Amino acid sequence: MTAQWRLPASTGREYAAVSGDFNPIHLNPVTAKLLGQKGMIAHGMYLAGRMLAGREPAGAGHEWEISFATPVLLPGTVSVSVVHAGRRNADETTEVTAWNGRTGRPHFTGSITIPGSRPGQRSGPGQA
Repeated sequence: MTAQWRLPASTGREYAAVSGDFNPIHLNPVTAKLLGQKGMIAHGMYLAGRMLAGREPAGAGHEWEISFATPVLLPGTVSVSVVHAGRRNADETTEVTAWNGRTGRPHFTGSITIPGSRPGQRSGPGQA
């Protein structure tokens, strides 16, 4: 385990204030239950942002992906593992896995890839 994210009940409301996404499943436990959730859940884009925070490269051109398994209930604690997977086909990849530390149930897996220069390929300003 690399880290634990402690997410207070206010996480959904705070994200909504910034993003403009006021979906009730992220804001209130009663409305979340009425809409089929076990309680308030963290927004997927909030979790993606946390995954990227401090890991995204300074320059443009990186790619990321995230795949969700189970919702993160609020308030809650998420166990996170960040592993630098190294080079794959000249690309640098970091893999991120998040799960419930109490139950072991996975929340998401994701990756951040920085494309590298392959032989015969030029990279620089204005080139893809």
